[in-house]
Amino acid sequence: MTVPQLGLDVRDYSTSRRLAGMLLDELQVLVPRRDSGLPPLVARPDSSVRLLERRLFFPTRRSPSGMVTAANVGAGVYPLHLRAPNYVPFDGSVTSPLASALRVDLHRDVAYPFGAEDTLIRGRVIRSGGAALLGFDVRLNDPVASVPHHRVPLNVRGEFVIFVPEKRASSVVTLDAFHPGGSLSVTTPVIVIHRSTSIPLITVP
Repeated sequence: MTVPQLGLDVRDYSTSRRLAGMLLDELQVLVPRRDSGLPPLVARPDSSVRLLERRLFFPTRRSPSGMVTAANVGAGVYPLHLRAPNYVPFDGSVTSPLASALRVDLHRDVAYPFGAEDTLIRGRVIRSGGAALLGFDVRLNDPVASVPHHRVPLNVRGEFVIFVPEKRASSVVTLDAFHPGGSLSVTTPVIVIHRSTSIPLITVP
């Protein structure tokens, strides 16, 4: 049985906590109406949504449990944009109606206020011409099999941060930087646990 509205379950990738309950009105869940004529958010120099544009999106509401719903969304495929402070913006699509709530995990951006003893891997990926790589991910490969292969998106500057609370010993790791032609595997310097390690610039074709 389908639900009469779009149900969206937006969570922090690292903790699985629902962001609607944590960030209140700071989390923007944007489903544009088809006839809005609104330029894609990814084509803008910023991700802001001015007050006058709010009518161009389906209204949303938050439940006490932290779920977000968009009402009166007719059958079809719609763009979906998620924005939250200190998280990498999400731009995708959603099909209405939904048989159940759609879960979307947002990844922490480089400006996120991590703890002083968090294990972090920070870096940046650029194209061979010097421009930031956009729209792709970086995947972690740790020598210890129990450490997850975290895969994180690049932000608009080609930067990334990988939060690795599961890492128990310092070591080098490899990173797969995905790009239009495939992927590039690079070996990092030693990643020291409970510290933030910045790796050398990654250049892809």
